Amino acid sequence: MIASNASNPAVMKTVPYNLERDFAAVSLVVVMPNVLTVHPSLPVGSVKELVALAKARPGELQFASPGFGSTAHLAMELLMSLSGTRMIHIPYKSGGAAFISVQSGEMPMMFGNVMNSLQHVHSGRIRALGVTSLKRAGAAPEIPAIAETLPGYEASTWYGLLAPTGTPRDIVSKLHKAVVATVNDAATAKLFSDGGADAMASASPDEFAAFIRAELAKWAKLVKDAGIKPE
Repeated sequence: MIASNASNPAVMKTVPYNLERDFAAVSLVVVMPNVLTVHPSLPVGSVKELVALAKARPGELQFASPGFGSTAHLAMELLMSLSGTRMIHIPYKSGGAAFISVQSGEMPMMFGNVMNSLQHVHSGRIRALGVTSLKRAGAAPEIPAIAETLPGYEASTWYGLLAPTGTPRDIVSKLHKAVVATVNDAATAKLFSDGGADAMASASPDEFAAFIRAELAKWAKLVKDAGIKPE
C-alpha cells in the first residue's frame, strides 16, 4: 500500500477498494519525503519567502505536477491551505515532464522526489526550499522541513503493509513483528536511506490503522475545502 491509496478516494469518483473495510492494517514500513524545488529565476530562497511572494501575487504563480490528484499536486494544495495562498496548478503527463519543465524554467516550481532532485539542486539548476516530512529528511538534512515554517505540514510518500480483511489477529501480529525486525535491521535501514526513504515501522497494527484513518480524513477535507472536483 502506498500513500496515494489514501488520497485516491478523495480525488477519484470511484475506487475499487475501501481501505478500512477491505484490509487489515499491519504496519507502516517507510516514509519517503518529497522536496519543494523552484527554478533559480523565482526570487525566493525559502518557504517563508515563497509564501510572501504568493500572497503579494495571488493567483499568479504556477506550479507543475505529474497530474491531477498526484502526491505532488496535493502537497502544494496543502501548502496553500496552511499558508492562505493561491497558486495555479499546471498538470503534466508525467513526473519526468514536470521535472524538466522546472529545470528549464518553463514552470517555476514543483514537488519532486528527494533523490531525483538532489543532484540538480547541488548543480544549481534548481533550488530546494523544503521537504514534506515533519522533520528533516535523513537523505538531505541540510534542507529544512516545510513544517518548520508551516507547523503541522506533512505530505510525504509512504509505504505500508496490509493484509486481507479477516486475516486472523495472530497472523497480523506475526507480520507486524516481522516488519519491525526488518525495519530495525541496520543494513535494511541503510538501504532505504540510500534510496531517500526513512524506515519507520508502526508501534502496532492499531497505530497503523489509526494513521490510515487520519490520512483518509486529511485528504478528504483538503480536497473538499479546496473545491477540487473528483475526476
